[in-house]
This record gives sequence, structure tokens and C-alpha cells, in this order.
Amino acid sequence: MNAEYNKKLVADMYVALNTKNLDAHDNYWHQDMIWHGPPGFGDIHGLENFKEQVMKPFYAAFPDYYVENDIVVADDTWASATGYLTGTHKGTYLDIEPTGKSIKMQFSDFWLIKDGKFSEAAHHSVGGLIEHGTEITAIACSTVNSYNGLVPVVGGFEGGVH
Repeated sequence: MNAEYNKKLVADMYVALNTKNLDAHDNYWHQDMIWHGPPGFGDIHGLENFKEQVMKPFYAAFPDYYVENDIVVADDTWASATGYLTGTHKGTYLDIEPTGKSIKMQFSDFWLIKDGKFSEAAHHSVGGLIEHGTEITAIACSTVNSYNGLVPVVGGFEGGVH
């Protein structure tokens, strides 16, 4: 695949994310994919596990979930995007009862692409906060170094564990 194909793969997958169409993800991910998530999730193996353990609970907790990319870069085997996710906390998520508060979470995602589909992904999110009373809870924060070297060399920056 080439960079333009991979950028379109990202854009099309985000349509599936925003329409909350779990079955559509079959078009974009290999069945044996691996998602390297933030603390609390760890590595999720397999597309069905990703849909059931990550996406379905998030959609239930944030029914107005919406994600938009600000920047997308790609080459022949990698794609990366950074942007914002928004939603209203209306269901229990990570043992946090609904607050009715809105969130805005900045994210960066890195995907390894093989045979035209995502085979592996590393998710990094910052600023995903839910306010309740005087307490603020971070719901999905992580560091790039938690991805065991998955993050490729991009623009002089090498992520992952050394």
C-alpha cells in the first residue's frame, strides 16, 4: 500500500468510529489485530475483543462520542493521527459512575498496516478528564513508552522503549 491509501484507510475507519458501527471495523482491521491501549486496558488481542472490551463500553458510556483528526501522516506501512475525541459521560466507564459532564480528550494513534488493513495499533491519549464535584479523574492517559517499541521513527522522533 502507499501513503495515500493508508491515509484514506484512517479516514474511512474514523467514519465507522463516529457512526458507532462496530461491524464496519471488519473492513479496516485484521481479525488477529493487536491494540496497545493505555493503562487499564493493556494489550487487546483480536478484533472481536477490541470491539467488545474497548469500543462497545466506550460507546455506551459516551453515546455522543465523536472523534476528529487534526493531523494524519502516513507512509507505505505506517499511519498516525492526532486529534480530539469528545463526548458526554452518560454511562459507567472504568468504574466511574456517569457524571453528565462533557470530555475532550486529545489523542495520538499509530497503526501498522499490512495487506491493506490495520494489524497493530498504539493509542496515546492525554487530557481525558471527567470532572465530578471537586474531583477530577483521568480516564485514559498513557505514555508513548508503554508501547514496547511499536511507535516508528517519525520526523526524527523515535518512540517506544530503548
